[in-house]
Amino acid sequence: MALETGEIIPTTGHHGTYEKNIDSIIENGFWESEDHNEWFGDGVYFFVPGLNEPVASAKQYAEDTKQRDKSEDPTCVMEAIINVKNDSFLDLTQYDGLQLFNSFRDEVLAKIELIGKKPSSTFEDHDLMKNMRKELGIEFVKGNVYIRFGIQRIARLQSRIPNVTIFVVNNSEENIEKASIKRVS
Repeated sequence: MALETGEIIPTTGHHGTYEKNIDSIIENGFWESEDHNEWFGDGVYFFVPGLNEPVASAKQYAEDTKQRDKSEDPTCVMEAIINVKNDSFLDLTQYDGLQLFNSFRDEVLAKIELIGKKPSSTFEDHDLMKNMRKELGIEFVKGNVYIRFGIQRIARLQSRIPNVTIFVVNNSEENIEKASIKRVS
């Protein structure tokens, strides 16, 4: 059965953070990162089912952040229901989503070539994603990425083979059910 345009697909996401953020998240919702220069650009990042167990991945990510920050604060995992609108969702775990992203990238490169200028800095996926979201009205991006966890981070293991599935939400105040936000770990 095909989805109708504008149909909402509820998705459960898990977000690793510090325990000190729990009350603020429950009361005010999640804070959207801006100028996020990794993965899929700005937004609230969640782990979702796919290549990983989402709660364990969110917990490990929070612990690794704690270690990187040299923090003594305890970490936790928050869960939320994301109301995904199918007509503003880019699924990079599927062929159609990858094809759309690659077409957009080709169009941007053609425009750059047409004006004969090179970008002033390195142009990366997160830059393309920011432009793509703006031009195409994308509020949700799901994709498989590689994140260095634990010993992988310590050993500085580089890989292009994804190990987790992440989900990025823009306009989180509108797209996340505030009443669903809770601590799960």
